[in-house]
Amino acid sequence: MRDINFSNKSLTQYFYQGLDELNKSRVCPLPQEFIYYSSLTLDKFSSLDKFFSPENGQKENKVLGMNLLEAEFKASEEKKKIYKDVGDTILVQMALFPDYLKGKALNKNYYMRLGKTAYFNMEKLNCTFYDIPHFYRLFSTSFEQVISLIETFNSSKKFESYNDYLIS
Repeated sequence: MRDINFSNKSLTQYFYQGLDELNKSRVCPLPQEFIYYSSLTLDKFSSLDKFFSPENGQKENKVLGMNLLEAEFKASEEKKKIYKDVGDTILVQMALFPDYLKGKALNKNYYMRLGKTAYFNMEKLNCTFYDIPHFYRLFSTSFEQVISLIETFNSSKKFESYNDYLIS
C-alpha cells in the first residue's frame, strides 16, 4: 500500500477528494451528495469493529440477510439503524473487498440486491440525509454506480486487504 499523508485532512476529506476527482472524470457523474455520503461511510468503516457483530463477547461476521429480515419485526428506529448498517456494510464490502464475498455461498447479485433493498427500505421509513428529498431511494437506484466508483478509487489506492484499509 502507498503511504498516505493524513496530516491536514480527515479520512472523510481524503475519501471525498479522491472520489470526487474520479467522479468528475466520468461521463455520467454521480450527485455530489452520493460522494459525500460514501465518504462518510468509508470513514466510519475504517474501524475494524464496524464489520462485525459482537456475539457472546466475540466478534462474528454480520449475517446481513438475516439482519434485514429480522428488521421487519423491530420498532421503526431500530429498523432504520439495521437498514443503514446492512446497506453501508455491503457498500464497503462490495466496493473495497470484493474477494471477501467470493467465499460466501451467495453471489454478488444477492448482496447487490440486499444493499439496494436496505437503502430503499430506509426511504420507506422517511429517513433523510441532510434533508435531501428521497435520498435513500435515489442512492439505492445508483448503488451499482457508487460501488463502481469506489472500486476504481480502491484500485488506484491499492487497498488489497482489510489490513491495508482498517484502523484497529
